[in-house]
Amino acid sequence: MHFQHCQTPKPKPVPAPERCEIEVIIEKIIKLQKRAVIEEIKDEFCDSDYLGLTICEKDRCNTRPLVVFTHNNHPWLCPMDDDSGHCNEANTTCVLRAERLRNDSVIFRALKEISKPGEDRCNREFASTNSFITIKLENIAALRCLDDTFVRICLDR
Repeated sequence: MHFQHCQTPKPKPVPAPERCEIEVIIEKIIKLQKRAVIEEIKDEFCDSDYLGLTICEKDRCNTRPLVVFTHNNHPWLCPMDDDSGHCNEANTTCVLRAERLRNDSVIFRALKEISKPGEDRCNREFASTNSFITIKLENIAALRCLDDTFVRICLDR
């Protein structure tokens, strides 16, 4: 028997994009939240350039809640302050609001769900917290966008 050794050509390295897709998406969400649409908009496209629910009758939205996933397909969890103002690791949330891009990281605000169990998704509501988490872009594998909503937030900008 004669064996012939076949050498597979090495794949050519693909240059990394200047900015990762996740960063571009988060940057767009932050811009949309900053200019939060107040007036009623008639378009109902999934890839719209404005915030506003397409399945619920809301007159204004200022937040696109996110679930941010690790490379192990687990959502990032952010501890939230309890009623006494102390950080409580038992009280966590995976629903976040992108606040800022800073160098190679994203600063997210924890959102607390205030909907009642069993309510339909049109009534899903969130409250702002004073808890934040900073995640490096390289540690974000995926984003899940929840329905746009209105969250009362005291912005320091």
